[in-house]
Amino acid sequence: MVSQPNPNWPRWLKLSIINHFKPLLDALPLPWFVEGTSRRTKGEQSHCEIRIDGPFLNEISKGYWCFDVTVDVLVVTYKDTVDLLLHEKNVGIVLAGFNSDIPVMMWGDGPGDNPDLMLECLKPTPPPKGDLIVTNFGQVEAESRILQSTVEQSFQMNLIT
Repeated sequence: MVSQPNPNWPRWLKLSIINHFKPLLDALPLPWFVEGTSRRTKGEQSHCEIRIDGPFLNEISKGYWCFDVTVDVLVVTYKDTVDLLLHEKNVGIVLAGFNSDIPVMMWGDGPGDNPDLMLECLKPTPPPKGDLIVTNFGQVEAESRILQSTVEQSFQMNLIT
């Protein structure tokens, strides 16, 4: 018989990932957003957007779950004529949040939630599936002075319920 996944897991994972990256993204000289939330990019030429794919759940044996999550951060930087490496500096700040464990806390104030308790840790997936990937799209449109890159990493977590 297959166990039922906890309906809180996707929320706890998403909030834990956001909280992990928040200090780094707050250090950037540009606004950042979470995909699926209201983006206030009007008038903003530079910004970051964090995207989370998953969790992809696999119950390996009764009550033993394997989670796979991919985190992708889009970095959009307006070309600066003074600091030609501003975009790379922004990408570097984002890069620092990857390749480390992400504590998954039980965020919320509902039944089963306890933000003081850690469920487990998301760990970077070992290579080659878990390579830390920086993709530079460069200047996407000729008439726009916008540079774009993504930083992406896959994470895994095992949990016994």
